[in-house]
Amino acid sequence: MEDNIWWTRKARINAESRLLSNHHCLDLLLLWYSLIAVFVSIWLLAYVDNSKQVSVVFTCFSVFILAVTLFGSNARFAHRAAQFKDNYISLQELYFSIKGSSKEDENKHRLEYKRLLELAENHEPIDDTKALVWEWHNAQDKNNLTREPKKQHYILLCFYYLKRYLLLAVLFSLPLLLIYVSFFGCLPS
Repeated sequence: MEDNIWWTRKARINAESRLLSNHHCLDLLLLWYSLIAVFVSIWLLAYVDNSKQVSVVFTCFSVFILAVTLFGSNARFAHRAAQFKDNYISLQELYFSIKGSSKEDENKHRLEYKRLLELAENHEPIDDTKALVWEWHNAQDKNNLTREPKKQHYILLCFYYLKRYLLLAVLFSLPLLLIYVSFFGCLPS
């Protein structure tokens, strides 16, 4: 059971980190969309007389900002990250408690572990994969680890990061694409 608690704690630490990273990226995306909208609005008001083009661009930016804002408020990344942090701290306390206890307390510890698991949402499988790969490559003594990453773990991790960074690249470049499309004659006048 010690091993389950240890790995669960490591996965929950990664879940907190993932959620905080998502929160940070969402904040940056919202700031980016807002800055681009302000910049384009000033530029359009000063240099473009075509009101249809202005309407289309502003409507698109409004939709971008609305979508990011709604997604961010519904995802509650920071709140969920705080719950994971509380949970992995409690798991650490349970881990230390088990280390210094006798076999008679095993049932009590099992019930406490179950209770702690129920207090927070479950982490994503990628959080466990990241924990497994990270711990394997950073362990001073690999003999102390009970799990070893396989080829599929590395592949999953590569796909996760590839998907994440591609999505971020698309989301951050979307306003620039809209500006390009609208100002180089691709939108009807």
